[in-house]
Formats: sequence, structure tokens, C-alpha cells
Amino acid sequence: MRKLIFTLVIIMISIIPAFAFNYGTDTYATDSGSLILNSLGDQVTNSTFGNLGSNDFISENATKNQLAIDGYSKAYDYNPQNIIGQFSGVYNVSLPSGVELTKLQIGGFLGNPRVTQDIYVLTSEYNRLSAEGQANSIDALNTSINSESVTRASADNTLQNNINTEATNRQNADNVLQNNINNVDNRVKKLEQTQTVIGAEVRVYDGKKWTVTTFVDFTATRNTVDRAGVRFTYKLGKSYEEQRIDELEAKLKHITSFSQGEAEQPSEGEIYTDGGVIGIKNKF
Repeated sequence: MRKLIFTLVIIMISIIPAFAFNYGTDTYATDSGSLILNSLGDQVTNSTFGNLGSNDFISENATKNQLAIDGYSKAYDYNPQNIIGQFSGVYNVSLPSGVELTKLQIGGFLGNPRVTQDIYVLTSEYNRLSAEGQANSIDALNTSINSESVTRASADNTLQNNINTEATNRQNADNVLQNNINNVDNRVKKLEQTQTVIGAEVRVYDGKKWTVTTFVDFTATRNTVDRAGVRFTYKLGKSYEEQRIDELEAKLKHITSFSQGEAEQPSEGEIYTDGGVIGIKNKF
């Protein structure tokens, strides 16, 4: 008898039209009407939360609220296992094609805590907003940072090795440069010293106006050949030798003329004899 009465009550509730339920003040004892068992709504129609789909049941409502808080823009409620249940049409809408989705599962489908419900969100948003996606991003970032650290450390070592090599090369180059500078200084000092020169000169040609000679000068101070070349000399006046030669030629010409009886001034000479030899004494 009690079982029959209970069945009748359930039937009566299910056929009573929907009514407005004032949350926070009304109770089931004070209001009469039809409600879906375990539904949060005050009507027999499904409640939705923007573009996040249905939020009519307790666990579903909590999940959709959290998706909105996290910043998700779209969610789909595709649960084809709901064939004869309340709002079955809502859960049998096919998922969009060409969109990468990630499936979430929660307990409490249609208010039953023993049945799971599928909720699909955009994979691009899941990777960016979910704890799992953020953990993966952090892991990838840490891996990238570690790889970058290894690469940077290797690059730093290479750079330091290059710096050390450059420093060594620079030190060696500085030493070579300093040695060259010292050598130049020594050579300059020897150039500034009084040079002890040994020279050799060979006359190749000697004419009335030109003289051509070759010469080599060796400096003992620097222990090297200082100069070598050909020297051309042009004669502007007569040399002492040329003057003496001219005088001798004139005298010879005079003697020759005298011996041939062509002397213009025979009085300047005198004939002498010592008894056996006859000679001419003349003043040159």
C-alpha cells in the first residue's frame, strides 16, 4: 500500500506544470510544482551557461563555472549515451569538425554520481589554461631553459677558450712586436752613431769632361754594405794633373821646335861642351 501511494505521488509531481522557484526563500514544503530530480533549475527546461553549454546539474554547473573563471570561451556537451534521459537532445549534438578538441570527464552525469559526463573544450585553450597544459608548458619551458643553459654554458666555455687563445696570441704578438721595436731601436741607434766606412771605387771611364766609376761602401759600425752603385762625374774645370800635363806638353812642344831650328828665342839657350859632349842648356 505504501509503495503504491509513493508511485502515485511521483506521477502527480511529474505532470504538474513548471513554476518559478524563489531561491533563498521558498522550500519544497511551501511550493508545489514539477522539478527534475537533482537538477539545479526551477524549470523542466535545460539551463545553459553562455557558450559553455549545459549547467543544469550540480557537478556540471560547478565545472562550467570553473571553465568560465579559467577563461575558456567554448565547451561542448556531447554524451551520446544519453538516449532516453532528460534533455537527451542537448547531449547528442555532434561535435564540430575541423576543430581540435580535448575531452574532460567529470562525475555526476544527469545527477548520477556513478556516471561520468564528457565535456569538450578547445585544445588551444586547454593547453594554455588548464593545470595540465600549464604544467606541460612549464616542463617544456624548463627543458628549453636547461637546454639553453647547457648551450649557453658551452658557448661561454668556447668564448672563454677563444678569449684565452686570443690573449695568448695577443701576448705572443706583443712580444714579437716588442722585439721588432727593440731591433728597430738598435738599428736606429747604430744609424745615429758615427759610421766607420770602408769604400772601394773602380774607375770605368775617364774622359775630358766625364768620369764614370763604380763604388761599394761597407760600414763596420752596422756590419753591412751601406751603399753600392755607379757614380758619374762631370768636370767643370781642369784638374791639377791636367794643368801639369798642359804645361809639360807646352814645354815639349818648345823643345821640339828648338831642336828643329824653329826656336823663336834662341838667345834663351846656350850651347855648352865639356870637351867631349856638346849640349844645349835651356831654361824651361
